[in-house]
Amino acid sequence: MWLEFVAAVLLGGGYLYWQERLCGHVLVTKYAEHRQGFYSAFTSVAVTMLGFTLSALAILLGLAFSNTLRQVRKSERYEELWAVFLSAVNVLGLATLWGLAAIQLDDKWTLGRMMFAGVLFFLVLGTLRTWRAIWVTGAVVELIVARSRVSDDDDDPEDSDASGPSI
Repeated sequence: MWLEFVAAVLLGGGYLYWQERLCGHVLVTKYAEHRQGFYSAFTSVAVTMLGFTLSALAILLGLAFSNTLRQVRKSERYEELWAVFLSAVNVLGLATLWGLAAIQLDDKWTLGRMMFAGVLFFLVLGTLRTWRAIWVTGAVVELIVARSRVSDDDDDPEDSDASGPSI
């Protein structure tokens, strides 16, 4: 998860460097009136992804102590499962708050640069953490489906001979 953080810091820092040192401020000033719309869209997406992540987390918490996830609980990656979701929730929650703050505090220059750099930071980090949470959810679903297929095959004694009845 550190690589995701480093990528987000590099993008946000790279943006600030470009803006301050490489004449990026000219382009930023030209499109300054469009930042509010970008902040609104960013905040809407962040809160939607937060809702998705919280829903997936609630489902996994409901299954956490069932027999369905017994194999997951026994694995060495069990703690990492929760760390992925809690990290995604934290980042997306902060992204939502940052987006709301950007809508209110971006005054075209003074805080605008930092607000936009922060939005880029949270955009990258939130996207990567959401992607990881989706991947983990898919892996858990695959494990549950594979386990249910194995248990269905073991429970049906009539299907033990697939070639047909013996004579």
